[in-house]
Amino acid sequence: MTQFLPTEGQALAEMVAVLAELDSCLANHVDWFKHIQRVLVCDMAVDVQDLREDAHRLCPVGLWYYRPENHPLLAAMPAFQTLGAIHCRLHQLARQLLQQKSAALPIAVDVYDAFMEDAFQLKQVIRQLQREFVQHEGMVDALTGVWSRHGMMPRLAEEQERMIRSGEACSVCLFDVDQYPAVVEIYGPAAGDELLKGAVQQIGSVLRKYDSMFRYSQHEFLICMPRTPVEQAQHILERVRGQLWDKVLPIGAGMSSQTGASFGLAPMLPMDIGDVLDAAQHALRCAQERGGDQVCLWGR
Repeated sequence: MTQFLPTEGQALAEMVAVLAELDSCLANHVDWFKHIQRVLVCDMAVDVQDLREDAHRLCPVGLWYYRPENHPLLAAMPAFQTLGAIHCRLHQLARQLLQQKSAALPIAVDVYDAFMEDAFQLKQVIRQLQREFVQHEGMVDALTGVWSRHGMMPRLAEEQERMIRSGEACSVCLFDVDQYPAVVEIYGPAAGDELLKGAVQQIGSVLRKYDSMFRYSQHEFLICMPRTPVEQAQHILERVRGQLWDKVLPIGAGMSSQTGASFGLAPMLPMDIGDVLDAAQHALRCAQERGGDQVCLWGR
């Protein structure tokens, strides 16, 4: 997952696509399972592909599982590795059963029971993957594509721990899209949403690839800037602020708007993260009270 997504709705589109792939995976598994059952019970001919050592890589589920372009978040989940192990073992058990069938030998009860158990477990693991993927992707704000507030605290804690270990500075910034309330009042909530998306995409295009952005509230966002003292962060944010104001953003129905942003900047410190956020919030309020469209540093 990228830290901010460059195209509208990409996070939601990716989630829907992955869930559809898992649905297809489940359907393909059920079809294959029914086929093996028919061969065993209805005296149908054994498919030679099911007897191969690498049969688990050649069936539709295997072709999907072992392809290199699977979603990186999905591939990193422990349940995904469990799925691969069960699927491989399931084919090994099926091969034993089919070999017994081909040799006109009695079906071994223990092998058949293990086969049935793994077939059931595979379905459960696929559903588990779907639940875990949805839960994780819920940490992404569907409107703007940045991390949601649910995903914010764990990532801030990671950066704070990294800062303490390395001794490198880290800065935290809260920003507000200044023209959002006026656009909503004049043109409606949909136009306000378009303004937020455009502003976040523009800001994200200027930030560095290792900076992280989170939706903090309705029209406030948080930026975490690792390995960055506040003086350097202030310089970067001034550039971000200036380029945002220079950009004309579409807000729907052929309309457009410019917007400034108010930035409240604070250093990440070895203290309660809530206190760090309070400091950034105070700096943001300072920027707003001074008329907006500026960067204010906490304590200065």
